[in-house]
Amino acid sequence: LSGFPPFISYILSLITNLIGIEEYVMSNRNSRVPTINVAFAGNSIQYFNDCPRFMEAISSNSINQNSCLRPSATLKKLLKYGNGMESIWATENALSDNGEYDIGALNVTALFYGDNRHSAPQWDYVVINDRTYYPAQNKTRRKSLNVLQKVYAPMLANIGATPVFIATH
Repeated sequence: LSGFPPFISYILSLITNLIGIEEYVMSNRNSRVPTINVAFAGNSIQYFNDCPRFMEAISSNSINQNSCLRPSATLKKLLKYGNGMESIWATENALSDNGEYDIGALNVTALFYGDNRHSAPQWDYVVINDRTYYPAQNKTRRKSLNVLQKVYAPMLANIGATPVFIATH
């Protein structure tokens, strides 16, 4: 993880250790490593550092990932507005070999359940983060807990994924 700022190295190391992928890959180097399905939902902490693709790369491609990431988003804003990437990254550089734009899931529901563009795999883990200061302040933390309890928790229970929370405060 050298070359990354210490804070980002810490987050990526924490995610890797929580998921256990590094140890798992290292102990199974000579055998076919099964795919672990990891969804990423959050904001610029994951988006600007391309955390989903980074995790995929360091796992020797044993992670299958998709994401719904929106810069500066809260968990509620991510639910309401989705990733917003369709208007930003529908460019030639984001065009995949299959003719589709590599822009992630357009919204959290599409990420967890699929949509008319893609079906969703059975997610093993969902890595989630809220806006950086939200967990640190009582008022905003209550807002986050409310949306986590009322919306995200039932969705996570329904898809059977284990949540991995990134605390950025």
